[in-house]
This record gives sequence, structure tokens and C-alpha cells, in this order.
Amino acid sequence: MSEKINSPNYVVCHCQYCDGHIEFDANEFTGENSLVPCPFCGLETKIFIPVLQAEEISTKLSPSDASPNTVRREGFFCGGGEPSPMEQPANVVSREWHFTIVANIQQGTDAWREWRHNGIGASDASTIMGENRFKSYSQLLQEKRSPACDFGQNAAMARGTELEPEARRLYIAETGKNVRPACLQSTRYDWLRASVDGIAVNGDAVVEIKCGQSAYRTAKQTRSVPDYYYGQMQHILAVTGYDSLDFWCYWLGYPALLIPVPRNVDYIQRLLNKELEFWNLVQQ
Repeated sequence: MSEKINSPNYVVCHCQYCDGHIEFDANEFTGENSLVPCPFCGLETKIFIPVLQAEEISTKLSPSDASPNTVRREGFFCGGGEPSPMEQPANVVSREWHFTIVANIQQGTDAWREWRHNGIGASDASTIMGENRFKSYSQLLQEKRSPACDFGQNAAMARGTELEPEARRLYIAETGKNVRPACLQSTRYDWLRASVDGIAVNGDAVVEIKCGQSAYRTAKQTRSVPDYYYGQMQHILAVTGYDSLDFWCYWLGYPALLIPVPRNVDYIQRLLNKELEFWNLVQQ
């Protein structure tokens, strides 16, 4: 009997040194951590390869567990220097994660706006919970029922976007956690989504970065997350299933603030129930 030969499974990732494109056959790797040489600079980039069996997902939301169940499939993460959006050959689920990293979507693009419009993102959570003084429930509902569009940024939002890469580099230097921006989608509820400012490639951390002067002032005074961001933090924990996340608050010229945010199971239960009700209204 002839030995079965697998068809090539080519994967492309960025070199962590020169940002050149590295193409390799995933079938050639058997260990969880492998190195591939860059054809441009000759240096090696680490490839993280979780290889575990898939397991069935429950579709019923248990009152005692507001987060989705774990799904395990095969995926690839490419090492890197300055964080960039995670790139996968397809939608990938990590071995201990409750979500899919959506491939080939760059935050801020039209494709990203369409993706987040077709679900409920972390920035929608506070509005749905009635905790956002800047936007009403009915306003968000009208937006979701209309075609996706770019609402633009005010000066404060634009400044926050400008400062975010520097804030992320400082977070990595301070904590040693190599995080990258990513678009996450629940493996249990298709509409449950989050665009995170940073998630560690090994799955041990997720960070939400805020670079506003007002947010910094509030966080420094209270040593806690501003109330209007709390729903956003818990939404991210609902998507990921993590026990906590890092709230990293930065303002130019001041020391950054790191505030751990623990998972609030009761709040997440209420949040998911309200978000499901909201999404049903969107679909009507």
C-alpha cells in the first residue's frame, strides 16, 4: 500500500525583522514551535502551531457560565516585532480560546466596518446596557438597521488613534506580553464580536488601550476603568472567555496606567441577554 501524501498547505506570514513575506508548507511542521527562514533577510521567524482536536460547541447559554464554550482547531501565529494585525490563512481558533481570529481584516478599513456592522462589538456594549452618555439605545439600533458607513472621528478620537501604536509598544515593554491588534468573533454566537487593541499570540493576555486625556484623568483619580468603558471591557471578556484583561491608559507626557479588570460573571450574563435582545430587534 502506498503512503498517503498530503497536498501542500501553504501559509504566508510577515518576517518579524524585515516585514518580508515568508511562505511555507504547514505540513512540514510537527512541533508546536518552529522556525522558518526569511528569503529576504535570512533571519528566522518563530511560527506557533497549536495542533489539537476540535470539540463540539454547546448552543445553550448556561446561567452559570456566560461565556462561550472552548473550541480547539488548528491554527498558525507568526512571531513579529512591532505588532500588526494577526494574519491567518483562514479563520482560526486557538486551542484554549472561545473565539475565532478573523483573517485578513484590518481595523479601520471598509471591510472591517462591514464586519463589525454585522454584529455587536465591544464599543456597542455600554450603549446597549444604558451606560453610554454619548449614544442612546435607539440611535445605535437605527445605525445597525442602516447600511454600514464611516461616521468619521472627532479630534479626540483621532488623537487616540494616533497615540495607540506608541501606547501598545510601551505596554509590551512594560509587561513583556507580545500583543497584536485582532478582530475576534465568538465561536458560539456569530453576532458576538470584538476588535481588540492587543491580544497575545500565546493566548495569555488581552489589552484594551485608551489614549484620551479625560479617560486618563478619571483612571488616575479612581484607579479604575471609567464607567462608560466598563461594558466594553466585559464584552471583550465575554468574547474571549478570559478571567481578566488589562486596561492600559496612556496620555502623552504622563506615566501609563495599568489596571487589571476581572471578569464579572453576573454582569456578563446580563450583558449577553441584553445584547441578544438588541440583535433580535436589529434583525426584525
